Amino acid sequence: MTAYMDRLLQLIRSNNEIMEDLALLRSLQLPDVHVAAGYVRNCVWDRLHGYEERTPLNDIDVIYYDLEEMSEQFEKIIERQLNEQTGRSIWSVKNQARMHIRNRTKIGKRFGPGWKFYRRRCCGESGYFRHGRCHYRFA
Repeated sequence: MTAYMDRLLQLIRSNNEIMEDLALLRSLQLPDVHVAAGYVRNCVWDRLHGYEERTPLNDIDVIYYDLEEMSEQFEKIIERQLNEQTGRSIWSVKNQARMHIRNRTKIGKRFGPGWKFYRRRCCGESGYFRHGRCHYRFA
């Protein structure tokens, strides 16, 4: 593991709110669940700029891949659970197995075409996309 990755993991593990959110997501047992990079990016940004308080999040994007339960209603149920349990109504939950319908593309395997599109967007201005991954620089 690189020094940057070690520092990132240490930063995440030292943030109680992030760890509680991740534990909550894990408890939902959604298959192949991921939190988009903006969630971590804001934490990194705050640390790099010496902010004492965490910058409020605009949203928390959660994606997963489940061919068994592809209803949008199920996604909304999960969003409501997350909103109620955290007291924040900024959660956005999407099953990537269903996104091919919305995006009018062929269904992908796991995180196929829809995930590739989403990953590029998730890097934002604070990161860059290379070799299929979002990357961030630490001071």
